[in-house]
Amino acid sequence: MSDGHALEMEVPQELVRLQRRELFRLKPPMLNPIPCEIPVPDSKNPEMIKSIQYNLADVSLGGIGLIIQNDLHPSIEVGATFEGCKIDFPDLGQALLNLEVRNIVSLNSDKPEEKHRVGLEFKKPSRISEGLIQKYTFNLERSLLVTNAKM
Repeated sequence: MSDGHALEMEVPQELVRLQRRELFRLKPPMLNPIPCEIPVPDSKNPEMIKSIQYNLADVSLGGIGLIIQNDLHPSIEVGATFEGCKIDFPDLGQALLNLEVRNIVSLNSDKPEEKHRVGLEFKKPSRISEGLIQKYTFNLERSLLVTNAKM
């Protein structure tokens, strides 16, 4: 090219966004939701701790995703850490975890019932909790493969 441009091309009509993740996510079955209990300060009495419960939208070996309808609790903000969170994995047991909020994304904000996707990272999980997460993701992946093979 004699005009000095290093690269020239047409702007595409559509773009595909690829995500590269260190750990891949699995969605728990909707018929058997996995609850996550998060201890938070009581908004009426900040000295007291109460638990709020949400169902997992996805799970990986590095963290979880939650879909939260309506208002977020004020303590759920990017960078916040919650200690003593509990996740009950069916037929395996309860994992006790520390979680850090890594991102919050508003979903369908044009509707009155606003939804948020909250991404939380496991912070130094114990070997027992890590083992439960690995077993659950392995079992979930295996059941998805069996289901897909039957189709």
